[in-house]
Amino acid sequence: MRAHLLLPLLPFAVACGGGAPGDLDKVPPSGANIVGNGLRLSQINDRAGAHPPDGTVVTVTGVSVIAVDTYDETADGDSFGNLYAQDLPVGGPTPEYGGITLFDSSFSPPTLRVAPGDVVDVRGTYDEFEGPSSSPFTCANAQDAESCESLPEIVGGNLSLRFEGKVPEPRVIPLSELASYETGRKWIGMLVRVENVTAQSAGFKSSSGRFSVRLDVAGVSDAKKLPTINNALLDVEGTKLPFDTGTKYKSVTGVVQYFYNFAISPRSKDDIQL
Repeated sequence: MRAHLLLPLLPFAVACGGGAPGDLDKVPPSGANIVGNGLRLSQINDRAGAHPPDGTVVTVTGVSVIAVDTYDETADGDSFGNLYAQDLPVGGPTPEYGGITLFDSSFSPPTLRVAPGDVVDVRGTYDEFEGPSSSPFTCANAQDAESCESLPEIVGGNLSLRFEGKVPEPRVIPLSELASYETGRKWIGMLVRVENVTAQSAGFKSSSGRFSVRLDVAGVSDAKKLPTINNALLDVEGTKLPFDTGTKYKSVTGVVQYFYNFAISPRSKDDIQL
């Protein structure tokens, strides 16, 4: 979706069953501790909880890969490669603040291949990305990182396979939650579904190739704050679905991303239901 997040990891989009010897047929452990002894994403992303400072090396265990970005929407070799993961749901849905962007990941063993649904452990550096230096995201207090509308990531994480599973069911949320950072942060990096939504304006494409469709939210007059459908993970235009002003969608499912405003990134045509 953006230069900071994107790197050429396309080869790692192959299912783990085709990876290193020993990766095959991993199943959930028989004991009660299915998620392991590491931290949970919902702990570290919640600024009111056990939120680590930037640059802290964290070990997070039992997270489900929900998407592998293999779509180069800018067609320049720089806009794919991120992984998206969220806490494995245990005894209920994935909790709020349970998602993350995995940037510049490596794998153990190096030949490991991961795919959506795989449950992994990650050790890497926690980072609250505050936007490009030329145009940073909004901060209420420039001296206080906790006041910034930043994007939580694990940078340079090393991933190991815990077991093979399936992608968690999306959380159904009100679209209005994504109209402000205060209410939307808890969904960043998570798989969500919004229902009965309407295109506020026709889909538009930037000069770089990024395609967006603004979705109408009652009471939000600033179009720049409206959440969008975007093409970060999928050739949305290529689906040939309608993206005209007033188009109504029964539901839109995808990964929540943040870059000045919130976006839902569908993974396939089936994620957009008319």
